[in-house]
Amino acid sequence: MHVQHWFRYGNGREEFSEFDTGTWEIITPLLVGMVLQGLLSTSTIMENIAYVAWKQSAMVDKPREQIEIFLSSANNLARTLMLPDLILLEHIPGEERSLITVQRLLTQRQLLLSSGGVKSLFKATRHLISLEINSNLSEGLRDESHGLRVSICSQLAFRTTAFRHLTELKDVFVRPLATEKDVRLADALRQIIHIDPVSGTSRFRDSHFTLIMQFRSRHRIWRGCNF
Repeated sequence: MHVQHWFRYGNGREEFSEFDTGTWEIITPLLVGMVLQGLLSTSTIMENIAYVAWKQSAMVDKPREQIEIFLSSANNLARTLMLPDLILLEHIPGEERSLITVQRLLTQRQLLLSSGGVKSLFKATRHLISLEINSNLSEGLRDESHGLRVSICSQLAFRTTAFRHLTELKDVFVRPLATEKDVRLADALRQIIHIDPVSGTSRFRDSHFTLIMQFRSRHRIWRGCNF
């Protein structure tokens, strides 16, 4: 609780955004370790570090080395916390790596997905899309961020959460296709609900596809989207 207060009302977010690469190499395994010990939640770290980095990077209006350090480090942290079942846990000492470690991180991720903060995750995903087309960021970092977003949104846990919060998903992703960002939002939504853009059929479970079709029939704004 004290950490959350420091992030929200103190200068925690600002301090993290100013860390250099060397500091991040020290602080990242410490943060992951605190999650594993139950001292910090994945939600707290994502909301106050990763989401902040993605939003700042989406809005940056000129090349800045410091914002790239912040974004790259936040991406590494998010990758460890959100994709523990897909990656080697490079930020965790070898003697601590185990199935139990992975399970603890998966449990924390599920708590984030099942909490009231899921809309914040959807909005943060939209910021990832915005930064992917921000030419003030290096191409390599934009590609890295794109890969992270695709990996997170491809997870069964994320998709299941998305289908349980269809209204929130619509509010964040559905836009008239007027800009490149709008098109990317539509592509991201198509990926989340797992619709094949060629056949128009779902590669997700039939029950979920039926649910999205029922939802579309109730909400006119979805009818013009090519899913």
